[in-house]
Amino acid sequence: MELDIRYRGRVATTEDIELINRLIAESPYDSRHRLSKKFCEATGWLQPNGKTKDMVARGYMLSLYNAGYISLPPKKSNPANPLVLRKKPCKVDIDKTSG
Repeated sequence: MELDIRYRGRVATTEDIELINRLIAESPYDSRHRLSKKFCEATGWLQPNGKTKDMVARGYMLSLYNAGYISLPPKKSNPANPLVLRKKPCKVDIDKTSG
């Protein structure tokens, strides 16, 4: 049965929710990354080059989690964003004399 969630062209179904819940129950210590790969492999959700759409699947699972349909395991890591931690460039004085 279809639900009211659509993510990147995929319509959420009760079958998807049951599958995700089963994957979590079978491997409760798997990371969200590993769960998304297993979900893609089980459903055949692949890119044209044959690789899994695991990044998209993680977003899909997160939208199901935010809607209250599934419970995800806690995040195992929270990598730092290098753009937030970068140094500001030094101030440069501009020569305003006419030459």
